[in-house]
Amino acid sequence: MKKIYAIFILATAFMLVMSVGVFAVKVNGPSAVNGLNHKGEASQLYLYEKDADWNVVEDGAWGKMTFSDNYFVFNGHGLEQNTEYTLIRYTDPWNGYPISCLDSGIANEDDNLHLSGKFLDGGAKVWLVLSSDVDCENGMVGWNPTEYLFEYNSINGDSESASYTKYHGKGIYSTTHIVRKDYARPNKPQKPDKTSGGPACYKLMGVKWANTPDYVAQSQDLLGIAGTSIGTWDASTGFGLLGSGSVDASAGFEEVMDGKNSYSEGDYPTDGVIAVTRTWYNIYTNEIIEYDIMFDTDFTWGDATTMSGVMDLQNIATHEIGHAFGLLDLYQKPCSDVTMFGYSSYGDVSKRDLAPQDITGLQLIYGA
Repeated sequence: MKKIYAIFILATAFMLVMSVGVFAVKVNGPSAVNGLNHKGEASQLYLYEKDADWNVVEDGAWGKMTFSDNYFVFNGHGLEQNTEYTLIRYTDPWNGYPISCLDSGIANEDDNLHLSGKFLDGGAKVWLVLSSDVDCENGMVGWNPTEYLFEYNSINGDSESASYTKYHGKGIYSTTHIVRKDYARPNKPQKPDKTSGGPACYKLMGVKWANTPDYVAQSQDLLGIAGTSIGTWDASTGFGLLGSGSVDASAGFEEVMDGKNSYSEGDYPTDGVIAVTRTWYNIYTNEIIEYDIMFDTDFTWGDATTMSGVMDLQNIATHEIGHAFGLLDLYQKPCSDVTMFGYSSYGDVSKRDLAPQDITGLQLIYGA
């Protein structure tokens, strides 16, 4: 099976994703003992999940870091299980270069995370971020703040920390856009029934289309698949997601916006990638502006209902289009048969039809 998951790439022409985290516990806690040296004693810093308005989330995820000059221990709670996080010391301005990556780890099945190590020199802000959103050599490469934990106070007592971070989340200086990429890697989870209990089995980015998007495709075959797959989502909302489609041989998977919502085939440079979706959002209006989807030519594509040994094009297209309309991947096993579950394989056609949970997520964004 192949795992479909998300990373974020930041550039001055990209747009911001405000996705919704699935977290639990604690609101107001004690602030940090400010300063790296507190009369020789270990200091403590509390980190919290914050919402799109930069308020601490009630019963949201949280963590506590105990640190001294040379060493730290961090324990996080209410995080997304099986998700990799990195604890960083962040340096203003955006993109935070140089960044000090303190330690990385994967939240366990109890939604907890334990990190420890050398307390490296770095900026006054301490964040727990998605590992896919940070390049320890080059700084932040993505921005998905509702998935992070932020310091209650900065470690040097900087009173401007909260107000600056709020502005940062709203504008990131002159940067007004961020782009999200979703793609695939190998894995083999079990697949229970679509109706199995457990988590809600939908997850929203917090952004949406304001108008019906038109689209172009590299070939007539891709155009037909795109129309069918978009129509699957469109049938479950009265918003109107199915725009006009046309063939455009120049359609491609672009690094910057070109005014086209494109479907194309190409050789993605990372091994094991099934398909890639790049979606641009406006950070001020939370509106989706453009998306590109590319199907990796490393795979044999076709109609798995009539052909054996192929990756089903409609199956993968329907999943990827979910990202283009504002839904995130899911990785919990109880969600493994919904369209937005982040895994697929040769012969899989289960994502062609939406599960009730996919429809619920879509209608929370666009209405019934």
